[in-house]
Amino acid sequence: KKKLQLGGIGSMLDVGGGSGAFSYVFVGATPGLKSTVLELPEVCRTGETIRAQQSEDVRDRVSFVELDATSPDWPVKEDQFDIVLMS
Repeated sequence: KKKLQLGGIGSMLDVGGGSGAFSYVFVGATPGLKSTVLELPEVCRTGETIRAQQSEDVRDRVSFVELDATSPDWPVKEDQFDIVLMS
C-alpha cells in the first residue's frame, strides 16, 4: 500500500471528480489543501448536496465548477493548480 504525500501542495484540480469523494479525502488529510472539482452540471449539483454534509473545514476547501462537455475550453486555467487528478 502506497501513500501519496501532498505536503507543500496548496491547490488541486479534480477533473471528472464526480461527487467530490477523492477531494474530500485529500482535503481532509492535507491541511491547507483546496480542491476544485470540474464536472458536468448535473453532477456538480449532486456534489454540492454531498459537500453540505462534510465538516465546515472541508466544505470551505472543496468547490465545484461546471464543465460544458461540448466546449473544448475548460472554465479553469490548469496552471492555477499544483496538482491535477484525473478520475
